[in-house]
Amino acid sequence: MARKSKLRPAQIRQIYRSTETAKALAKLHGISQQMVYLIKSGRAHERFTKNLKRGSKLRPAAGRYGAAINVDALADAIIDRLIKRLRS
Repeated sequence: MARKSKLRPAQIRQIYRSTETAKALAKLHGISQQMVYLIKSGRAHERFTKNLKRGSKLRPAAGRYGAAINVDALADAIIDRLIKRLRS
């Protein structure tokens, strides 16, 4: 017996295209975070999402206080400390 879905097709498409976090989407639609992940990966409700494109906007990597992480600067700082430690 097939279970009735809590989500309408429009909601499924909105989740699939959204750039919001899984936690926020789950709370908004009254479903679990796991269901959000399944929809976004195309493993659940694929008949509604198979021809859709995901949101192109990516969320920036945020640190503890919301600042974006500069990966190049971080790598340079790690290398500088390593070289300093090896020379001493």
